[in-house]
Amino acid sequence: MRSSVIALGIYFCCSIIANAQSFFTITPSPLTIALSIGQWLVKDSKKVYYVQVESTAITPAQARAEGFKLAVSQAVGTLVVAESEVKNQQIIRNEIIQYSSGYIQDFKILSEAQVGSMTRVVMDVWVIESKIADRLLNISKADGTIEGEKSIAQYRSNLNQMQSGDRLLEIILNDFPAKAFDIKIGRSVVTMPARGIQIQIPVSIAWNSPYILSLTEVLERVRQGKSANYYRGPDWASVIRFKSNSDWTMSTASFRDTVKLELIESNLVKSQPLIKLIIKDEAGNPLFGQCFRYAGLTGSYLGEPAPILGYVKDRFGNTAGQFFSYGGEFGERTNLKPADFSIFGDFKDDITLTVDLPSNIALERLGVMSKTSVLIVRGLECK
Repeated sequence: MRSSVIALGIYFCCSIIANAQSFFTITPSPLTIALSIGQWLVKDSKKVYYVQVESTAITPAQARAEGFKLAVSQAVGTLVVAESEVKNQQIIRNEIIQYSSGYIQDFKILSEAQVGSMTRVVMDVWVIESKIADRLLNISKADGTIEGEKSIAQYRSNLNQMQSGDRLLEIILNDFPAKAFDIKIGRSVVTMPARGIQIQIPVSIAWNSPYILSLTEVLERVRQGKSANYYRGPDWASVIRFKSNSDWTMSTASFRDTVKLELIESNLVKSQPLIKLIIKDEAGNPLFGQCFRYAGLTGSYLGEPAPILGYVKDRFGNTAGQFFSYGGEFGERTNLKPADFSIFGDFKDDITLTVDLPSNIALERLGVMSKTSVLIVRGLECK
């Protein structure tokens, strides 16, 4: 029998006051422009995007890097995500992440000149849309040679894409579980099963639609296997399945390393999310608090929706399925291997939180209990 929730005990709240100071250094900003209208063409039997760019920066390496960034952005577009964190009415973090799914296929430096303290570089750049279907960066044009300059540019472009994808996913996961769920609270039922008081609070939990859409969009954008790779094979070190709240079927994100899988595991499972209940008086002052462990937030695999029927209940009234889990099958009667991790954006559940108040607490506080709030928090918030 699957238990809906497990009470973990009573906690008391406290406020944390933090002061932050910011220090800024003013440096010259790079300037990068396109000198030609970009166009798609065929080069070395591959479809590539060609553009001529001019970039001015402090060093030649930075100028080239900024030129590459502009070329990739023009070829495949750029997803820009801004994140700010405020404490005590002070901005303590303000970050902008840019992600483009393309990398440098080739480039040719046309000129490089010193302009004051800056370096100006003009170059032809060829960009290929990133599928990362193979790990080959470059084949030298002559035997017994290594085209190091070209290879390092391709490597840096590729590595930057992967690292910015990591950071993009990390930004979304940082909001878990605080912004990840919609919670509705029903009418409480108060009973006296013995000499104490029992309060039953019905709760409905579902993924927050903007959150799950953001998470699944990021997985679609940063995955290295662009097609539906329903297999592990030698090419993919980690495979993640996912669906938003409006999808009928699961999508797949395959990766050559486990970095993004570890980010998801750390934030969704290892953060040990719990359901946190607070009972307050009319003025909003907390009178009682308790945290509950819920099976659908532990990473355990408890089933997937049946065709047409969706997530069915077992004979004990527990809903099959979970918000996320390790593994998860691709379907019955197939030879497809399970994923490392699955995120079910269409899952939702109705549960009941049960609070038992001993006689002394019931006599002292029940009379002024008025409001309830329920949220999902990381386990550390309930210690």
